[in-house]
Amino acid sequence: MMHKELSFPTPIYVFDYGNSSILESPLNHVLKCDSISSETCRTTEDNLNFLPIFSELVNELKLKTKIVFDDIKLKRSGENITCMWANVSSKLNRHNMHMHPNSFFSGVLYLNAPKNCGNIGFKDPRYGSELLAFDFEEDSVFRHRTIEVEPVTGRLIMFPSWLYHGTRQGEFDPPEERVSLSFNVMPIANIKDHTRKLNLL
Repeated sequence: MMHKELSFPTPIYVFDYGNSSILESPLNHVLKCDSISSETCRTTEDNLNFLPIFSELVNELKLKTKIVFDDIKLKRSGENITCMWANVSSKLNRHNMHMHPNSFFSGVLYLNAPKNCGNIGFKDPRYGSELLAFDFEEDSVFRHRTIEVEPVTGRLIMFPSWLYHGTRQGEFDPPEERVSLSFNVMPIANIKDHTRKLNLL
């Protein structure tokens, strides 16, 4: 008799809003607001979660965060979006692999995603996973060293903030732009464990 248990899971959650009206006002604001610009990307300030025009969307994202935190059975009294910013990208823009410090979970919501606008990829977090590059059958969960998710308008992806991720260049033409809204989340919790106390408001 054999028992198999897949330990230390790395969850990636995907929700799809479609072309929901809840995206319209935030998208219009992002396209018009001041930003930090490079040749291929414009990035807003990271305080969008405090702006009244984003309040409905922030509340909706908190509901999705609650679903995620409930699913992993996290003990807390609430959820807090600590910062939120948008990237407006041309097809030549790509984001190198990175993680989000000072956060527990992170998310990206695509306010506008042209076809072939560049997948988001997540890197296997296990140390040493690339030391041996064996081939596996197509249906094996062990064959991936990165996992990619296709952006579509209204798609929300949530993942642990320590998980390295990046975005490929797109294959769409101007004037189309990929508009993504990123945010970080912390639980509201008062941890009273001896030598590990932490009060998160």
